[in-house]
Amino acid sequence: MEVLRVEGLEKSFGKNRVLQGVSFSLKAGDLLGIIGPNGSGKTTLIDLISGYAKPDGGRIFLEGKDITRLPAHRIALSGIGRTFQIPRPFADLTVEEHLFRLEKEDRNKLLKRVGLEHLRDRKGTQLSLGQRKRLELARALSLKPKVLLLDEVFAGLNPASTQEFIGLIRSLKEEGIGIVLVEHVLKALFALADRVLVVAEGRVIYEGSTEGVHESPEVRRAYLGERAFES
Repeated sequence: MEVLRVEGLEKSFGKNRVLQGVSFSLKAGDLLGIIGPNGSGKTTLIDLISGYAKPDGGRIFLEGKDITRLPAHRIALSGIGRTFQIPRPFADLTVEEHLFRLEKEDRNKLLKRVGLEHLRDRKGTQLSLGQRKRLELARALSLKPKVLLLDEVFAGLNPASTQEFIGLIRSLKEEGIGIVLVEHVLKALFALADRVLVVAEGRVIYEGSTEGVHESPEVRRAYLGERAFES
């Protein structure tokens, strides 16, 4: 079942055309990986889908409903959760208090799932980067999303944490959550993605299998050589 459809998204900041007619769809339980050079519009795309910015053109549908012009909080409550590149927990809240939307039992289950149950009483600003990313994911999951937008969740993680996150995200897929993963750690992305979307200069230059992306001359040109695929 299709849970998310993006049609012809356009976005400019002044004279800079950040997105130029980006389209894709996402089914329940699928993971779409989005890659591209820095400045190609990936995070802007996440901002548009989650309502943190509004497109200049195009439309966004969640389970067939047009959510293009809804405010961010309405989009979140409709079933789209997201994480941010730089996690910013509330300074005056404990880890557990960040999940205020949930009942106590559900908070306990979610904290255990993301590996933060032993830190429930610690302030969010006292966490390491990896722990903050876990908390950011828990906050998104507390909305019980149908679609999860992940923006560079693997950046800065050590190998052990990376493998734990891969397992966690794979389990979310198995539960039927549709996931959009923007990522520069390509080994992690290729381990998870059902399809890959490559964006360069605001345009989609490739959409297809993880195997095919390695063979695309246009993708290799966008990444300025083959070494990008070794990261």
